[in-house]
Parts: sequence; C-alpha cells; structure tokens
Amino acid sequence: MIKKTIHLFFSKVIVAVLNFLLLLYSARLLGAESRGIINLLVVNLSIIVLFSELFSGPVLVYFSTRINNQKLKLIAGAWNFVSSCMVVFMLKYFNLGKDEFYFELLVVSILYGNLNIYQLIFTGLEKINALNFVLILNSTLQLILFFITTALVPKIDVHVYFISWILALGISNLVALSISKNEKIDSSEISYLEFIKDIFKKSKWIFLANLLHLLAVRIIYFFIESSYGNTTLGIVGTGVSLSESLLLISSSISTVLYSRISNINVMDKPNELLLCNAGFWISFIGWMFLIVVPESFWSLLIGKDFYGIKMIFVLYGPSVLLMVLSTILSNFYSGNGNYKTPAIGSAFGLFFATVLSILLIKKYGIIGAMISAFFSNLFQLIWLFYYYKKSQTNIKFVQMLRSIFNPFQLKHLIKV
Repeated sequence: MIKKTIHLFFSKVIVAVLNFLLLLYSARLLGAESRGIINLLVVNLSIIVLFSELFSGPVLVYFSTRINNQKLKLIAGAWNFVSSCMVVFMLKYFNLGKDEFYFELLVVSILYGNLNIYQLIFTGLEKINALNFVLILNSTLQLILFFITTALVPKIDVHVYFISWILALGISNLVALSISKNEKIDSSEISYLEFIKDIFKKSKWIFLANLLHLLAVRIIYFFIESSYGNTTLGIVGTGVSLSESLLLISSSISTVLYSRISNINVMDKPNELLLCNAGFWISFIGWMFLIVVPESFWSLLIGKDFYGIKMIFVLYGPSVLLMVLSTILSNFYSGNGNYKTPAIGSAFGLFFATVLSILLIKKYGIIGAMISAFFSNLFQLIWLFYYYKKSQTNIKFVQMLRSIFNPFQLKHLIKV
C-alpha cells in the first residue's frame, strides 16, 4: 500500500511540476484574461467529463476486477462519445461557454474522457506503473507540444493552447491502448444489459457526488466572472490551481486506497484515519511553503498581471486542507460501495457555496469568494465526519480527531 502510494505520489509530483511549468509559460505568454478564459473552459470540460463518468467514471475501478474489461471499455467509450456531444450542445444552447471554442472543447472532452477510462481500469487492476507512465506522458507531451506550437504559429492565443492539448491527448490515448492490450481479461459471464443496470445503479451516486462537488468548489468562478470579468477570474483561477497542487498527496492516497478497498482479492485493508493524518500534515507543510515565498517571486514567475496571487494562497489554503480530508474519506466510502454518503456531503457543500457566493462575492470580491469556499468545504467535511462516527461505533469522536490531526500519529503509518 505505502509503496504504491509513494510511487503514484512521485508520479503526480512530476505531473504537477510539468503542469506548473505549462501554467507559468501559458500565463506569461497569454496573460491573465486568456488564463481566465482557459479556467472557464476547464470548468466546462469538468462538467462534460462528469456526465461522461456516469458510465465511464470511478465506478470502473470497482468493476475492473469483477467484469470483463472489454465490456467495460466498449460501453464506457461509447457513452463517453455520446455524452460529450450532448453536453457540449447543451452548453452552447444555454450559452455557458465561449462560442469560438466549442469544437475544441468537444474534441478535448472525448479524448480526455477516453484516456480517463484507461487510467481508471489501470487503477482498478492496481497497474500503478502503467497509470504512472500514462499520467507523466500526457503532461510531458502537452508541455512540449505547446512550446512547439507557440514557436511555429504567428498568432499565439487560447486556440494554440487547445491544439497542443488535443495532440497530447491523442498520442496518450494510442499509448494507453497499446498498454491495455496486454491486460488479463476476466472470464465473467454477464450480459451487457445486466452490466449496464449494475453499473448505472452504482455510478448514479458517483455522478451526483462528483457533479455536486464540482459545482461546490467551482461555482465561485461563475460569480467572479460575472461580477469582475475574465482578468480577475484568471488571477483567482491560477491561484486556486496552484493551491490545489497540495491535493497531490491526498489524490495519490485516495487512488490507491480506493483500488485496494474495492479490490475483492485484497484482504489487508488500510487504516483510513492514519492516511487522513498523513495527507493533512504533508499538505499543511506545502501550504506553509506557498505562504512564505514572497509575492515578488510569483510575479517574476507568472508575470505582473497576476500580482496579488499570494493572497489567494493564504485564503484558499485552509479550504484545500479540508478538501484533503474529504477526498480521502470520500474514496474510503466509495471503495466500500457507499457512494451515497459523499454525494450528500457534496450537496451540503454546494448549498453553502451558493448561498455564501450570492451574499459575499459581489460585495467583498475575492475575500468573499474564499470565505464561501472555506465554509462549503467545512460543512461537507463535517457531514463525512458525522457519518464516519455513526458507522464506526467502536471509535470515540475525540479519538477519531486525534488520529487525524495529531502529527505524532504519523509514526504508525508504516503499519498501514
């Protein structure tokens, strides 16, 4: 468990560094306004991917050791294509995106969703090396291809960013397809109709949880863009993206935790509270680093357009620390087949995010947005804590908090 988590963590560190370099280069080249457009389009992409994940999302991790993988890929791939087309059409119909980018958004969403299918099946089969390779390859290609395209084309704009992304995703999909040909295929005999019914029964809660969570953490973008424009959104979105790099460790822990708990062939299950402890304190150290780095350093890296980004690090950091714990606990429930509890938690988060955004963002700006994000994540975590205590009758609430927040508990992690 620890070995796989460490390997995945360092792979995601490499990916984060590559994405950070891409962010720096694109920010300096395109400016805050264009980064604001990219941030909004990435939210659009996230919405598309959520609908795609109704049949091609995290539930594939659960089914990858239970169902023939070819059936998984066929149904998930077909739904990914159909749902991407439908949701892009809906975004265009309701004018929720940018008119000149719908085609690029459609192509990226199809390729991104398809690559996600391979990654989730690799996760379910605990093929962490294959997962790591594909993750690093895709980010490396995107950075290199963006650098090449910006050197070749006379006009550098957001379209160039998407062209390089499409090329990177296309190559990564071909490589993932090549790797997956060597998978051991399960001989489970189940009809397509039975499989679709079973996967929809479980995935509907995953879809709802992810949709509510996405809206809870990103709804502030729409309020900021509406009240202050793309430039302010570019600064906030860039600060949020850099702050959320602190989720690397919790993401790594959650991926391995989910696959290990959901794998019916694994008897040695990990201690989720100790993993929460590790994720929290490692992320806390990372947050301290972001805070102590002077503002002038960030201005030098990403340009003067983004002056004031350090305030985002300071104000958004507590939200990220709460998200670390929520991510690990949500994946713990999901690995056990309980997708309803994270969905309810996300509903609480969305409710408070919406109400507080309406009340605070227009009046208090970025500070109001950060307050909205904090309380949204706080109430989501309170629900997850409450349900954990309710379901684990052998542990007292104080003991649970000590296991999560006491830094000296890290010494027991080696036993996980």
